[in-house]
Amino acid sequence: MSVTFHILAIVATILALILTGTYVRMLPELMRHIVTPRAASTIEGSVRMSRDRNFLALSLLPATVLLCWRYRLWNPDFLENFSADGAIGLTSAAIVVYLLLREFLELVLRPRRSSDSWTYASRLPYTFLVLAATLILPSTGLLAVFGAPDKLISLIIKIELIIVYLLLLLRRGQIISQSCASLTTFLYLCGLELLPTAILVATSMIF
Repeated sequence: MSVTFHILAIVATILALILTGTYVRMLPELMRHIVTPRAASTIEGSVRMSRDRNFLALSLLPATVLLCWRYRLWNPDFLENFSADGAIGLTSAAIVVYLLLREFLELVLRPRRSSDSWTYASRLPYTFLVLAATLILPSTGLLAVFGAPDKLISLIIKIELIIVYLLLLLRRGQIISQSCASLTTFLYLCGLELLPTAILVATSMIF
């Protein structure tokens, strides 16, 4: 493994150890998002809970980069031309650009008179990133321990990501629809979620 891989693995492990208590405390509230869209108002209504959730989501970025590179979740052909360090760097850049594009679209498409429901919906991806990690990291670890092939692990991760992403779309649509018409809600989801994700997937398939 490359030096960059080991550095990111150490950083991810340290962050996990530091934030374990926060994660355990937040998990029940985070899990409520699976069953009801009303859970978002509880977290966003608390400065501490919202801040802790954001820290948890941010702390997952090193692990996200490692998983994306190790199991080729974002795997354009040109990555084969780079060393492991270079490929990890490009994967990191792709993830950062994806996140920045999402933030840019949030800013551009934000209604002039945004409501609480819009605020709740805009921060929902942070919650679902933590929920995705709750599902993916343990399952990936178990599969790796039992010697599952990388292609199988990659497939399972992608299936888990799709499940969590569809639930995110559902919950975000439900929250936005509290202040918008159905067509407007659909258009917002297309611009805020489907567009940046489609671009990320297309870059992996085309290049």
